[in-house]
Amino acid sequence: MEPEHELTRVVADLARGGESLLFDTLLGGDDENTKTFRSYLRSALSQQDLRVRFDSDLSLPWSMLSIAAESMASATPLDALFAHFLGYRHQIEYTGDAYAWIGSPRAASQPPAVSLNHDRSVGHSTRASEVAKALSRGTVYTERTNYEQLVHAFANPDLDEQLMYFWCHGEFIVNAPEPHVLVIRLSDGIPFDGHTVRELRAHHRRSPFRPFVLLNACHAGISGASADRAFLGRMLIKHGAQGVLGPQIAMPQAFAAEYALRFVTRYMRGEATAGRVTHDLAQLFATQYRNPLGIAYGLHCGMDARMDQVSGGDA
Repeated sequence: MEPEHELTRVVADLARGGESLLFDTLLGGDDENTKTFRSYLRSALSQQDLRVRFDSDLSLPWSMLSIAAESMASATPLDALFAHFLGYRHQIEYTGDAYAWIGSPRAASQPPAVSLNHDRSVGHSTRASEVAKALSRGTVYTERTNYEQLVHAFANPDLDEQLMYFWCHGEFIVNAPEPHVLVIRLSDGIPFDGHTVRELRAHHRRSPFRPFVLLNACHAGISGASADRAFLGRMLIKHGAQGVLGPQIAMPQAFAAEYALRFVTRYMRGEATAGRVTHDLAQLFATQYRNPLGIAYGLHCGMDARMDQVSGGDA
């Protein structure tokens, strides 16, 4: 752990950068209407515990943007710095051109169906095994470890899971005509991307497929439709997913597993929505563990997603 003064400096830099990106780059300009809107938006976002949706195709890490004052002193306490970030202050989701489908309430399956889709080589020295146990407790549990299993599942018109958890590597590859495509790989290393989801789900428009997806792979929660960067999340949502949660940056495996354990444990109790759990975890890791990485998890739709309560289980 870095000394707190070093951590404070880094978080201050991030806060200033997040403020500049939002108010100078995105909303820059000297005309009176722009100035008025900037003032209004800063005032609104300075409140606490709002529910905020950013409907934009811009590639911005929305939860990591901030309302840091331009005159923020170098001696600003760490807790005050954390409070500048939008993901710390509010429940945040972004939509872009992908909106979660809203239909008639479905009959809740009991016990609920969940899946672990993972690369067995990832995270041996982390709490990944505890996440798997949490997922399997009191549920109809499916584990997938290779591309063929994943393709078979997505090709099934009756695929019906409340929670899909992915624990694997994510990376951008060049795949013409798109400059960058996000792919994930399970244990066999074969790339799986948004194009694959689209091809497999294109003819299943009446499918019960309505999961919340925790895509715990580096960059998987990135919030841009440009350059195909959010294509995997968008395709999951366009074909039925209630929402996709994932890190918007490269994430250390130890932290990613810890975050997943806490998210899965609480979400599966059915006590809170995905938006509430995500917000609470951002605050928890920042205030209790002095760690800003919880703020880097981005929610693509799904703020109101809630799981049917799983009977039994411990925290």
